[in-house]
Amino acid sequence: MWFIYGLAVVGAVVPACIVIGFAREVIRAGRQGWRIARVVRYLDRKRPSLSDWLRCSLKEVGSGYSTVRIGIFDIPHNPSERIRRAKL
Repeated sequence: MWFIYGLAVVGAVVPACIVIGFAREVIRAGRQGWRIARVVRYLDRKRPSLSDWLRCSLKEVGSGYSTVRIGIFDIPHNPSERIRRAKL
């Protein structure tokens, strides 16, 4: 009987880890999408809209780059890092 309880615990922990990992990625993509939308709109001298944020966020889910360059700005993959000017 203890064997079944052990399998039940493993069966609960594995999906929980997957859901937590996916939630962390969606939150990171949302933050990063907002930053990218702000930079794109800054270059156009306009305020970013909700559709800009959603479009950029959806492109960010599961992306695997280290830095994206938009105009004169380098935006790191980690949203906690600062946006820097590109070195030419």
